[in-house]
Amino acid sequence: MNKNQYLDDYFKEMLEEEETYNYYFYVMSFVPVTQYLRFQQMAIFLNKHMIISFTNKRILICEMSGLTGKLTENVLTIDLQEVKQISIKEGIMKTKIRIEFLDGSAIKFKPNNICIGLSNHKKHLNKLKELYK
Repeated sequence: MNKNQYLDDYFKEMLEEEETYNYYFYVMSFVPVTQYLRFQQMAIFLNKHMIISFTNKRILICEMSGLTGKLTENVLTIDLQEVKQISIKEGIMKTKIRIEFLDGSAIKFKPNNICIGLSNHKKHLNKLKELYK
């Protein structure tokens, strides 16, 4: 479902002229256990699939359809001037990414270190680790 060429083409259209790089990765956010108890097998359709893209100017959080693998129109843009700190720590199975904002709030992502079907995933995570040591 996740293809490098599809995402490269998508972000090529979204990037602004001043943006010099685009490192993206796939992450999935699971619904709480209570939702699994409530909806049982249908709860898998409530999980969120996202492509997170880092550029030198902003962070794009793009929603992906779990059924088709295509990006939807839902995109959250975060200007890097609003970010206080970005920390990236590699674990055995997952990488922990924490984005802390100027107001003290934070977003956490835990993408797998490897994503089948998206070979740029691991390469881009490694480049982000180098940027945010």
